[in-house]
Parts: sequence; structure tokens; C-alpha cells
Amino acid sequence: MKNTLFICLAFAALSVQAVNASEQPLARVFEQYIYESDLKNEDGRDSQLKNIIIPRLLDTYKDKNNLSFKPTDEEKSQFKVWFSKENPNHEQEVKEREQQTLERLKARAKAKNLSDEETKKLIDGYKKYAQNQPSEAELIADIMLPHWKSQVYFFKHYGGGRLLWQQGGIEAFDAFHNWLKKQEELGNFDVFVLEDREAFYRYWNTQYPSILDDEDSVEKFLNPEWRL
Repeated sequence: MKNTLFICLAFAALSVQAVNASEQPLARVFEQYIYESDLKNEDGRDSQLKNIIIPRLLDTYKDKNNLSFKPTDEEKSQFKVWFSKENPNHEQEVKEREQQTLERLKARAKAKNLSDEETKKLIDGYKKYAQNQPSEAELIADIMLPHWKSQVYFFKHYGGGRLLWQQGGIEAFDAFHNWLKKQEELGNFDVFVLEDREAFYRYWNTQYPSILDDEDSVEKFLNPEWRL
């Protein structure tokens, strides 16, 4: 049985190699070659290449330089204080939503003819679940702050330049472009086909109306309101 499994795995590996051997590689990130068969049909070709190459570059760069963009407890605390000031009715709104959920659970329990004990168990289970959930401010902080810290890092270490406003947060537009080009110069990745390389960099070679390059925007990016 073990021999049969080994033979099947070996055959599968040889089949993959055979498929790749019949293709010309489109790109390379470190020792990994990327082929047409590695791409999916869901996004544009340039997005698919970026989605393979950039995360690998970032992970390796962070490991090599012992970098972490995880927010500190102090940063998260500052953010939550700011969030509460900006949304003074937030806690009351959360309590109202929880109460509405409780009312729906009670109505459902009644419709299903649950006993008082079963209803209490259902309600207590929801209350325990709600108490253990992170606050909305914490959830937003866990998304926004790592992005902000990473973009500030690239801005400070790779030439500053223009910023780009995006819904997910301000991007260090020129600086990240500089970092990518540096990774290419170091031989950490290649995009072999000229058209694919142009498409790969098209995002950073496009003019956007939401580009920011004034001193006030840069200052707010480096020292956002939640840090004050």
C-alpha cells in the first residue's frame, strides 16, 4: 500500500513537471517559476502575477529584516480612544443591535416551542459569544494599523514621494514602487515577457485623481489623528 501511494505521488509530481516543461515560464520570484498554468481566470493577468510575486517578496523581506507591522498595545489603545471620540454613539448602537438580536432569538425560540431551559441556554450562549467578540474599534485597528505601519515604513525607507488615497488606507505610492524596482534589481524576481512586465508595473505608472503630494497630506499620513 505504501509503495503504491509512493508511486502515485511520484507519478503526479512527474506529470506536473511535464506540464511545466512544455511551458515557457512567465516570471520568477526567488527560486519559484511562474507558468501560464499557475494563473487563474478570475482576475487580470497583471493582478494574478502581483498576487503571487508581491506577498512572497514581502514575507521574505520582513523575515530577512526582522520586521513586523503588527500594532502595539499602545497604538491600539490610542486608536480605540480616538475611535470612541469620533463615534460617541457607537457603544449605545452596539447595545441596541445586541438587544435586537436577543429579541429575535427569543421570538425564534417561541416559534420552535423551546422550553424555558432551552431558551435560557440559547440566550446565555449568545450573551457569552457577544462578550467574547472584539469591539468594532479593535477589528478596524487590526486591519488599518498594520497597513498604515507598513506604508509609513516604505515611505521613510524608499524615497518618500507621492501618496495614494485608497478606501483601505493611504498607500506610499512612489515608495512602494521604488521598493519593488529595488527587489527586481536585486534579482529577487523577474517578469520575463515585456508585455507582462509593463502590465505588472501599470498600477504605479498610472495617473490617479486621488494622488496626494502636498505637505499637509504627508504630515497627516505620518502623524494621523488617532496618534494625537
